[in-house]
Formats: sequence, C-alpha cells, structure tokens
Amino acid sequence: MIAAPDAALLRLYSTAGVTVKTKHSIAVVAITALLASCSSTRIGNPRRDYEAVELNRVYPHPSESELRGQKTEVVLANRYTGDLPEAEVGRAMATLQRKLERILGEAGVGVIDRGIHDLAVVREELEAAEGARGSNEFTGADWALVSRMTRFRQWADYAPPRRLFKNEEQLEQEPGTCEHYGEIELEIKVFAVPTDDVAHTTFTLRNSGDFDEKNRDASCPISQTREEVFLEEILEEALPCLDLPLKKRFPPRGYVEEHRVSMTEDAHIFRTSLGKRNGARRDLELDIFRVQYMTARDGRRLRDARRIGGGRISDEIGDDYSWITVDVDALEQPILSGDLVRGVYENSIATRFELRRCGEILTLQGQE
Repeated sequence: MIAAPDAALLRLYSTAGVTVKTKHSIAVVAITALLASCSSTRIGNPRRDYEAVELNRVYPHPSESELRGQKTEVVLANRYTGDLPEAEVGRAMATLQRKLERILGEAGVGVIDRGIHDLAVVREELEAAEGARGSNEFTGADWALVSRMTRFRQWADYAPPRRLFKNEEQLEQEPGTCEHYGEIELEIKVFAVPTDDVAHTTFTLRNSGDFDEKNRDASCPISQTREEVFLEEILEEALPCLDLPLKKRFPPRGYVEEHRVSMTEDAHIFRTSLGKRNGARRDLELDIFRVQYMTARDGRRLRDARRIGGGRISDEIGDDYSWITVDVDALEQPILSGDLVRGVYENSIATRFELRRCGEILTLQGQE
C-alpha cells in the first residue's frame, strides 16, 4: 500500500500545480494552484495601466518577417525497409504520424502533410539516404522528421497443462497456456532542411508487452488482426514518451518588441511576437536570449545565444503577440528590442514519475 503524502510533500506538489488525491486535499490543492496561476499572470490593460519605456535595439536586429513570428515548419516522412515493408507496419506508422502531428501542433509547429498516401513519392526522394537533403518536395520546411520501424514482431511460448492430480484423459481435455510476446522499435531522425545529411537528433523508442490465453494448440496461433492490434497497443503505450522531448526540440519562439512599466507598482511587461498560432499559451515560461554573431578565423559565421533571463506569458495574448511578465532585477543584462524569447517545457512533478518509465523506453542521441 502506498502511504499518503505528508504535509511537506503536499506543499511541494501544490507549488508545482499538481492535484494530490487524498481525502481532504484535492479541492484545496487544485484551487490554490489555480488562484496562484491566475494572479501571477493577470496584468490588466497594457496600454492604459502601463507607460512605454524606450528600448535599445539588438544588433543585428531581426527582420520584419522574423518579428512577425514565422512558424517553424516540419515535414513528416516515413521510411520502410525490405524486412518491414509498408504492408506490415503501415497502420502502426500511421498511428505514429497522428501522434507526431498532435505533439507538434500543440507546440505551435506547422506540419507539412506528407502523409500515408505520399509515401511512395517520399521513398523515391529519400533514395535510401538518411535525410531529405536536396529534395524539392521538402522546399519550405525547416526540418524533416524521418521515421523508420526497425523491429515489429510477435512470438509465443506454449506451456502444457499441469499434470498434478490429473489423469491422461483429463489432460487431453484441458488447454495449455500460450504466452504471447511482442516488441517494437522505431527511430525518428531530425534533419535540418535542406542543408543536412546527418541527423541533428535521433529518438529511438523500444517497448515490449505480453498477454496469455488458454489454448489446446501448442503452436499458439493468432490472427493477423489480433497480432497487429497487440503490437499497436505496445506502440501506443510508448508514444507518450515522445511528448516532452519533441516539444523541447521545437519550442515556440518569438522576439521582444516593446517594454512598458506599471504606473502604480514596480512591474515590467514586454510585448513579444510570440502568439497563439506559434504555440504560445498563458503561463508558459520563457527563456530570454541575447543572440550575437561573430566571424571565425576560417570565415564561418558563428551564432552565440546567451540566456539573460526569463519571463512568463500573461493573460494578454493574441494570435501573433503576447505580453510577458519579467523580473527585471533578476536579468543578467537589460532586455533589448529583438532579443529572442523561447518557450520552456519543464518536467513537472507529475511527469517525473512517467519519465522514469520512459527512461527505459526512449533514448536520445544528438541535440535536444
């Protein structure tokens, strides 16, 4: 039996906005977290209650199109191998694609539909390479997510009925036990388009499952439909492990445009180009970066992004803008017009328990 959390643990959970299911605490913790959330990001009218503060500009300053919060575009493509052809794993890959579309959509990423009906074209374009380099079909995308199933199999072991206190006639009538096992493995590679032929990041999912059933047939037959459903259940159990890592890989981003200070208190707000259509939502935490460029000795242009502080999106948010609250005393440098803001997806207490399980399912190579 799991012991009830003590008072200290309840306080810890409530500050993280997590509802703890004990007899008396559910409503109190949920309401406390809700009120704290609402009060911390409600700012009033930015034009009426705040006065403008002149902002210096970062150099080089983002272009007008960048300031308008152009959405990151990702193309999804599937690869198949001779060992695991489309006929065998097509349904499972369609399930994967729907999940990827949902995760990326929640992060404000635009998904270019290269769905199940275009796979033959995509396969010709990829030409057995690992990336999407040089393909005109991917023009307009910033990234390509190329998925491939590397293991998708089911097998069974048969255990005869126990002989204890049974004669031969009884044994012939009693079924044995078929223990069915399944395992899946898939990889998702992230490529920059159209410049890269080496993956920036590779996500690998591995999961397995089993079930048993009574059967007199020692070969443990299973229908194709039941096998597919069984393996897809194993896949679907693993897919939530992609949620947080993918959102971290493609965080919503925008740029600082305006600074205002409250007329009645020491409160500072900044308007950014990050809006709802790019994945912004109220209470989302943001990192603020100063982006600078330099030229290396070999002539290469190097980009340096240094975090100078953080903020949180307020209740004033539209399709292509948001006002964020910032503790200016905690900044390493004053914020400039054109500084980059980027969403932060942190592991809440609620997800840490799930991530322990995901640690056995998901591995990641390359950049997060």
